[in-house]
Amino acid sequence: MKKSNLFVSLAFAVAYAIVLSIGFECLLILLGASFGVSLDSATAIEQYPKFIPFCMIVGILALVALTVLFIFNLKASDKFGFCKKLWWVQMIGAFVISVPMIKPWEMLFDFLQKFF
Repeated sequence: MKKSNLFVSLAFAVAYAIVLSIGFECLLILLGASFGVSLDSATAIEQYPKFIPFCMIVGILALVALTVLFIFNLKASDKFGFCKKLWWVQMIGAFVISVPMIKPWEMLFDFLQKFF
């Protein structure tokens, strides 16, 4: 395996992890808002009228970015000759890396929620 293949594969894994983690965070926020019950009987959409649509838009953009990234990865795999094993390592690595990356996105969204 060449170093360029490993570097490109690592770059794609990190890019997948970033996009996956922001998508997961948006999903968690929207699930929490839909299941959350407020003590003053106000829904989450009434409490945060701009934040919930913002999370929806960011989540949809993350899904689009994930699709575009996958297509770009397919084209790069033809150029660099990725094997099946490298694909599996890349995808599993991206998922494993994305889980701890949810926390920084959560802190950013908590900060943004104060302004929206």
